[in-house]
Amino acid sequence: LEDWDSFPADLAAGYDIYLATSWETVPIVATMAQRQPSSATFYYVQDFEPDFYKESEVETRRQALATYTTIPNTFVKTLHLQSKLAEHGFSARRIPPGMNLDIFYPRAGKASERPKRVLAMARPDTQDDHRGYSILVEVYRELAVRDPSIALAWFGTNDLPDHGFPVQSFGRVPPSELPVLYSGAQIFLDTSRFHGFGRTGAEAMACGTACVLSDSGGISEYAVDDHNAIIVPVGDVARTVEAIEGLLADLGRMDTLASHGLETVAGLSDYKATAAIERLFRAELETIRS
Repeated sequence: LEDWDSFPADLAAGYDIYLATSWETVPIVATMAQRQPSSATFYYVQDFEPDFYKESEVETRRQALATYTTIPNTFVKTLHLQSKLAEHGFSARRIPPGMNLDIFYPRAGKASERPKRVLAMARPDTQDDHRGYSILVEVYRELAVRDPSIALAWFGTNDLPDHGFPVQSFGRVPPSELPVLYSGAQIFLDTSRFHGFGRTGAEAMACGTACVLSDSGGISEYAVDDHNAIIVPVGDVARTVEAIEGLLADLGRMDTLASHGLETVAGLSDYKATAAIERLFRAELETIRS
């Protein structure tokens, strides 16, 4: 819709909770809530979206920032995002992150016993190379030259171009099939430039895969350098290649990181996260209707 005011009123009627999940959806959620005075409205901030736009895109950045005060009940799932909002003068409640551990669990044995494979998510379509695709390509190109025995693989996008090195592309993969991919690799690599949370790293940990992650913000919620992952500076191809080669040469360390990763994500239950959201929703409804 070009005009949120034209949104069909009947589609917005009869709900207790209205939830925005990105800055573009905030106007329509706010409009819905105005039509239902007894409802509660929330904004689940999943990333600091003004950073998705260039400094020259002043108006778009301004609009994205303005949404953080459009809906008063704002919540995040990471300390990184809570701090990021606070830096710009906005407040948000924090609830624990969660993931479906009934789906994400190891489908194979120790990382060291798996095929010599490095897996990553390839997303060339993100604004300003948000997911670090160009960095990933350079890391893979260097690994292919230095050690052709490493099987390189990625997922996330169909019909990627040929970059001149061998890589197995799984394309777009349903979430239910991702655990098999994660469990078929020794190392999961994420070269993203910034993250609200960094879910793929947590998913890989849950599948017993050793992780090499860029220092992209949101991963600090669960990743600890040299404890359950190796964290490298964003865009540092040499350090990233070195980290991967180091793990492949030290299988004991690989297994230790993977084991600690499993212990870490055991606390990221979606049941706990869902219960926290439900408490938040119920408390707000009680306040409105009391």
